[in-house]
Amino acid sequence: MPQAKYPTTTPDWQSSVRRRTWFYTVVAFLFAILFAVFYYKLNVEKSELLTGDLVPALFAVEDIDLGTALSEEMLEIKQVPSQSVPQSSFRFKEEVIGKVLYYPLTANEVLTPEKLVGSTGSLLSQRCPPGKWCINIPEAWLVAPPPRIEIGDRLEIAAVLPGRAQDESGYIATDVEIIVVPGDLNNRSYIFAVSDQEALSLLFAHANDFKIMVVLRPFQR
Repeated sequence: MPQAKYPTTTPDWQSSVRRRTWFYTVVAFLFAILFAVFYYKLNVEKSELLTGDLVPALFAVEDIDLGTALSEEMLEIKQVPSQSVPQSSFRFKEEVIGKVLYYPLTANEVLTPEKLVGSTGSLLSQRCPPGKWCINIPEAWLVAPPPRIEIGDRLEIAAVLPGRAQDESGYIATDVEIIVVPGDLNNRSYIFAVSDQEALSLLFAHANDFKIMVVLRPFQR
């Protein structure tokens, strides 16, 4: 009975296996080198950051809301690597005490000039809430001085035409947010955040000699 013949390994097949083995070995070696270089570079940069020159920087001690006037107890000075904070960051509490926040701060967040009202480079459009429009209302438009209001307060704005019945008056803007309050005698204007239709209503009321009154909304507890 004839015996079965099994295929034998040929020199060409062995050569192909050796070539593949050599290729995968080289690829693995190159990957190992690249990983080592990347890891070394990452650790060097981290070490430079941690061991760099220390500078004082001003940080928030707690969460601070938009429109808050900064006080000494809200802030603390930390010594940190110079590369870890913007060059514009404040170094001393005296630079910012009494100034008002343009944006809210979270605890341990560094304080920089662009986060304060009136700082160079601040854009008013960035402070308008989504879906709202910012409108400038001179104090002279109002029938009476408003209550003492601060940035972030919420208002209602009513309008009435002189000589008309009371039931013809009404609110023309609701849930109005204060963005800017008058700063000095040369700037007696408010900037309110309103909807587009409320902005048109305010302009129409002024153009048609309506009297405009601002009402402060109660704090929602």
